[in-house]
Amino acid sequence: IEWTSNVAEFASDNWQEETRAFITEEYTVLNTDSGFTLKAGVNDKYAIKTAADLSKLVNAKGAFQLMNDIDMSGVSHAPIDGFTGILMGNGHTIKNLKIESSESNVGFFSTLNGIARDLKFENAQINVTGSQENVGILCGTLSGSVYDIVVSGSVDAENAKNIGGIAGNVSSSRNVAMNSLENSASVSGDECVGGIFGCYFVNSNYSEITTQLNSFKN
Repeated sequence: IEWTSNVAEFASDNWQEETRAFITEEYTVLNTDSGFTLKAGVNDKYAIKTAADLSKLVNAKGAFQLMNDIDMSGVSHAPIDGFTGILMGNGHTIKNLKIESSESNVGFFSTLNGIARDLKFENAQINVTGSQENVGILCGTLSGSVYDIVVSGSVDAENAKNIGGIAGNVSSSRNVAMNSLENSASVSGDECVGGIFGCYFVNSNYSEITTQLNSFKN
């Protein structure tokens, strides 16, 4: 199955409240016309400036933000586990992310339980072999919230299921908030394949969201 469309829009009213809940002492909240942004304080513990800084996100909570674009060319990236904080991209781009895997839950994050906002991925290449599950550029499984995410590149998991441009699987016991998601990456998989999400399971309601939001060609 190959996904062919490239844009979907989701509306949400509660991202500001969720963002506020993750603010740390190192950051202050600024009320702007476009919502809340995070401003760095004296401590750059939560600043992401290089590919090496991404290790700060493993099993982390708190409010992190990208300070600049990051080029992942030549960098071996393992999906980030255990992130329950907020990652503010500030409109910056993670370029040339490349992941080769034979596991399930594959993406920049393995499972995203926190919030990602205002972040772009350019020329990401996610390749998964075998009969795996849950593959996307941002995350394999989304159990948190996402806003203003743009991705491009390719997701190739021909024998796997739950494959999406942004997240392969959306799974949570609570409502998942999302808004303004855009994908121009090619996406291929065996079952439940979508441009934005592959599979959607929230509050015990299961659906192949691809049948509702995206178009396909076989």
